[in-house]
Amino acid sequence: MTADQHPVLLSPAPSPAELSQAIADAVLSVPGVAHLAPTLTDHARRLRTALFHGAAPTFAPGITVELGDAGALVGVDLAVVIDHPSVDTAERVQLAVVDALAHRKLTCASITVAILGMYEEQPAPAAAEGGTD
Repeated sequence: MTADQHPVLLSPAPSPAELSQAIADAVLSVPGVAHLAPTLTDHARRLRTALFHGAAPTFAPGITVELGDAGALVGVDLAVVIDHPSVDTAERVQLAVVDALAHRKLTCASITVAILGMYEEQPAPAAAEGGTD
């Protein structure tokens, strides 16, 4: 049997839920990021998942991921700490997203970073989790 006759084993592509969590972890490690900011859309998606699938939602709040033919389309909604320049923080977030995707052998077609809030200092953990539902 020659080398070209051996089957190639490919690892399965990660699910959008797995990707969103990996991206969330990468984003939260960026200096200047206070927390991910779940939006009304996040809350609606979580409610829909809980109602129709009977399971806890697995997408990271504040992160949206769509896998397309051209690569991943990623949206990041977050709050930042004022003592870090917002533009620098957004650029570092974009680099962290690209790195998280590259570790999973995926390319990035688009990254949208929306800064939805600013804090003078790192917020308490309850605020970082988006407060109450």
